[in-house]
Amino acid sequence: MLVVIASATIAPGAGADDSPTVSGTVTAPSGSVVPGTTVLAQSMCLYSECEDYRTYATTVTDSAGLYRVALVEDAYLRLVLQPPATASPALATSTVYLSGSSHPTSAVRDVRLSPGLVPTTSPSLQGVCQYGKTLTVDLGAWPVDVSARYRWSIYGHTQGSDNSWTKEVGVGQSVVVPLSSSEEFGFVYRDLKLDLTVSAPGYGDYTSVLSCAPTFQPRYVATSPPVISGDPTVGQYLTADPGVWTGSPTQFTYRWYAGSKYVGTSTNGRKLVTPLAVGQVMTVSVLPVSGAEREAPSPSVSAPTTTVALGPAPVPVKAPSLSGAPRVGNTLKVDKGYWNLPDYQTTCAWFRDGKPDGPVGACDTVRVLSAADYGHRYLVQVHLTTPGYQPAVVSTAEVTVLAGLPAVNTVPPKIDGTAQVGRILVATSGT
Repeated sequence: MLVVIASATIAPGAGADDSPTVSGTVTAPSGSVVPGTTVLAQSMCLYSECEDYRTYATTVTDSAGLYRVALVEDAYLRLVLQPPATASPALATSTVYLSGSSHPTSAVRDVRLSPGLVPTTSPSLQGVCQYGKTLTVDLGAWPVDVSARYRWSIYGHTQGSDNSWTKEVGVGQSVVVPLSSSEEFGFVYRDLKLDLTVSAPGYGDYTSVLSCAPTFQPRYVATSPPVISGDPTVGQYLTADPGVWTGSPTQFTYRWYAGSKYVGTSTNGRKLVTPLAVGQVMTVSVLPVSGAEREAPSPSVSAPTTTVALGPAPVPVKAPSLSGAPRVGNTLKVDKGYWNLPDYQTTCAWFRDGKPDGPVGACDTVRVLSAADYGHRYLVQVHLTTPGYQPAVVSTAEVTVLAGLPAVNTVPPKIDGTAQVGRILVATSGT
């Protein structure tokens, strides 16, 4: 059966046809009738996939306190009776649950209302209704000691459809306003609602619905741009101050640029200047880290640095040198040493008596010293280059070629054989 969710007024005398109704008299605790009481007939809407009670008919008690309202086919039905606000003493709203059926029959339900629990200061929500913020219920003030029950829920609709849903999100006095996430809840919600029930012995419950429509927290806005400090030279570090922002964010993402080329991201504001930046100016784009509860901010960009310069020339950790004894007959080799920068390339140039002795070339070339080199001086210039840094030239210590060492007989020569006429003798030279 299709249940039409609509408000219809049915007079107490209505129902003369055979349609099933529920009727009765509404009285105060003293037994006197209560005219002007609004009676809401509500259904759970099972057959139209509703999740909560919905009002399908409304009536008001007459001067004799009588009401009559139609019944519908549903397993869950209830009456909500709201006494007039002018009732004195105050009366409490009452809820009467009916036995639902797919074939309802007429019934009589008299209702006696309880004394009303009236606050001297009404309850209210405290806090800002923004995603991620905390809302707290201020219960207000009451003439007697009270206790309270809380039910926080979100109400919204399935994304891309007209189906509406309600989901409970808390039962305490405070709640953190949840994000409107279809991934988390299966729907995007519009309102955060609190069903508040306040109780006291001898009184009917006081109920109130407090609600708000959450909004995003305001975006962070830069009021002063980032500032870069440090030496814009290859191998040095630059440091960015994030600038001044509304909302006082504490975490930032720094995107660095050399000219228009993106060269890396940091979260601590520091950036090593690399060879890619030589000849360019450096800038940084700063963006606060902002959660989904806040409107997305726009980045703030610093003023550019001066043009990035080449880094200083590399220096040897171990100086280049010539190995081998500088004597006629020996060989000289180049030891290139070790340097303070990686990824370097070396070439070498030999010098004889202060003048170039051959072209600049590989450092694995050697010099075999001959008699013609006696008394002459040799050194090697080591040329080192690495991208982004100034070139370096370091010379080995100069050596003078000495005379070769004289031959020394360590094993004397000898003659083998028998010294007789006709015999053969064999001589060895020794060493």
